[in-house]
This record gives sequence, structure tokens and C-alpha cells, in this order.
Amino acid sequence: MSGVKLTVYFGERDRAGVWFANSAERRLEAGQYDTSARDFARAIELSDLGKVDPETALAWFAGLAKAVRFAGALTEALEICESVIARVDSGSPPNLGAATKEGDDRRV
Repeated sequence: MSGVKLTVYFGERDRAGVWFANSAERRLEAGQYDTSARDFARAIELSDLGKVDPETALAWFAGLAKAVRFAGALTEALEICESVIARVDSGSPPNLGAATKEGDDRRV
């Protein structure tokens, strides 16, 4: 996962997000799981995920999941995931399974 970057930079928040993602990767490799989880969370929070390459965004979430698994907890993780789900839901076409029981069960 090293060398994560945006395809195109869109402002200071996105650049800061990339910086935090790169920091998180280095900290994860060094076994600094708490700090890595916080840095991945900050990268996700700062970046406009609509402008980030999908593979990069997935790598950030995979890194966050791995760091949280080893760290044990990250209180901000639930809040971050909920905001990402809300963004995804708001951008999806209406009635495309968003209101199904299965979709609701996945969110809980």
C-alpha cells in the first residue's frame, strides 16, 4: 500500500488526507496500530472520497480495518463509516435497493 496518492489533487484538505494516509501506512508497518488507525481515520475524514481513486480509498479502509483490529478500538471509526455510508447512499440512484431490509441490516 505504500505511495498512496490522489490521481489529481483538489486542495489542501485532499493533500493533507494523502499525507495522513502515507503516515498511517508507515505506522502500520512499524506496528504503531493506534496511531495508524487515527491517521487512516483522519485521511478518510479530510479527503473528498469522490475524488479519490476507488482502489486508493479501499486501501485506506483496509488499512483502517487492520489497524483497528490490532489496536482494539477506535471511537471515531463508527462515525467515519456512518458518514461514508451516508455519502454513498446520497449518491446512489433512488430505489436501487437502498431501502431493502438487507441493506438496513448491513448498516447496523
